[in-house]
Amino acid sequence: MELTETVVCGRRISFATNMVSLRAPRVSHVLFASLCLPAAMPSLYSGYSFLIGLTTASVPLRKRGWMGWRRVAIVYAGMIYPAVILAAIVSTANNSILDAVAGAIACGLAWKLNDGLLNLLPLEDYFLSVVSVHKP
Repeated sequence: MELTETVVCGRRISFATNMVSLRAPRVSHVLFASLCLPAAMPSLYSGYSFLIGLTTASVPLRKRGWMGWRRVAIVYAGMIYPAVILAAIVSTANNSILDAVAGAIACGLAWKLNDGLLNLLPLEDYFLSVVSVHKP
């Protein structure tokens, strides 16, 4: 076996070639292209789980104080889920921590801007009635 090295997208890659063969084996172009692609930015795996956690943590409870044991349990449940998803996507190398933080920021902005966007619903209804399309 002979060790062959090449540089792809600034990364040094080593692969073994068989000395018996007359020509070196071809490494797939798909392999080289996959080494150059960055991960998805922002990671909506973590962003969506953060949105679910925010929704769960903001569930109103009846006839109980703000810091009752049920309230604390719901807030913890809402925050544990994004933490578990973050650990899963980082440990399986699907995304990096920076991607997850960017996804959480994007979904947090969507959470905050949702109230303003709800004001545009009458405009949407008017537009859909003009073009004769009904909401599903």
